[in-house]
Amino acid sequence: MKSEPKNKNAVLSGATRGMGREVSLQLAKAGYNICLLTHNLPDAQALKAAIEQIGPDCYIYPCKVEDDDEALATFQTIEDRLGSIDLVFTNMGLMPDSAGYSNKSVAELSGREWRDYLATALMGVVNSTRLAVRFMQKNEWGGYILDVAPWGETAQAKLGLYTTSRGAIRALVETVNVENSKIKAYLLQPQAGRTTIAAKVAQIVQ
Repeated sequence: MKSEPKNKNAVLSGATRGMGREVSLQLAKAGYNICLLTHNLPDAQALKAAIEQIGPDCYIYPCKVEDDDEALATFQTIEDRLGSIDLVFTNMGLMPDSAGYSNKSVAELSGREWRDYLATALMGVVNSTRLAVRFMQKNEWGGYILDVAPWGETAQAKLGLYTTSRGAIRALVETVNVENSKIKAYLLQPQAGRTTIAAKVAQIVQ
């Protein structure tokens, strides 16, 4: 980062519940305006009220970030409205302990299962990250990209869908850091008994 952000505008996906909600509130406490990309409108409205009690503005944008055109249009709308995008947070992908996750071996998974899972769990993060870089390159001060990848540090049997997508995200984050000096990308991995993701985010933006 070459200088301190003049603006504090954060774009978040997967941030209306649980860990993501905690991150949204933490960023609001740090003075960031919050833009929620979500179709979970009831939870988003409740979070918006909590954020605006803290002080910053909060905006809700229904958006499928895995869709190229929809994601680009939403990012452009946010920049036009607020002037800049300074932080992007992604928290996407059906967790292995969620209903609907295919707990199968690599050989047992069909090609369709691979494509369907990676289309959302991976491509949503890829789209958000590449657009974050594109928009933050306009900022003199760069920006922060925060991608969450729990459970993805090591390979585990029958978790091929998840660990493959997380491994790709890890490589994506590393590549962003190699290619850009003023944009800082982080891979956030929560671990039991250690600092929470929200606390890590607070340390990064302080």
